[in-house]
Amino acid sequence: MAKSNKRVKSKKPAIIPIADWSEADKLLRAMGEFHISNGKDEDSAKLRIDKIKASLAQTVNSRKVEIDQIQRSLEAFAANHQAEFKGQRSRKLAFGLIGWRKSSSVTITKDTLDLIKQIFSKVKAKTLINIKETVSKDALAKLTDEQLASVGARRKNKDAFFAEPSNEQAADYQ
Repeated sequence: MAKSNKRVKSKKPAIIPIADWSEADKLLRAMGEFHISNGKDEDSAKLRIDKIKASLAQTVNSRKVEIDQIQRSLEAFAANHQAEFKGQRSRKLAFGLIGWRKSSSVTITKDTLDLIKQIFSKVKAKTLINIKETVSKDALAKLTDEQLASVGARRKNKDAFFAEPSNEQAADYQ
């Protein structure tokens, strides 16, 4: 397979050369200003999105009312003309299908969970009860390194750089 001589650009922008602490402080100020601008833009967008969602909800809800009315009307019509179905459960029309489908649902009481645990074997009960198990990394972090190793986990320590601009000072900067 031939090797390509094509250059691949990094997705990260080049770093900004910083000559002294004063320049580093100016970059922190700029970073704070960007944070503030981003926050304002995100808040503005959220307000516009919320207005659009509210407007859409009104339109959609009114259509849902209309759909429900049509659904109930078609059901009443079909019930009044059930003899014309000729033993069929549904009837095809030019714009769709109306009729009845077999449907079932299960209702439970407050005691159903406890009764399942009492009556069925543990294996069968597990198939009847939804339980999602996940590892809690926060709880694992409290264990010792030896305990972590015994369960196939390990602690990974690293120094994580941070740059924390003072947004209030950046906002007040003239």
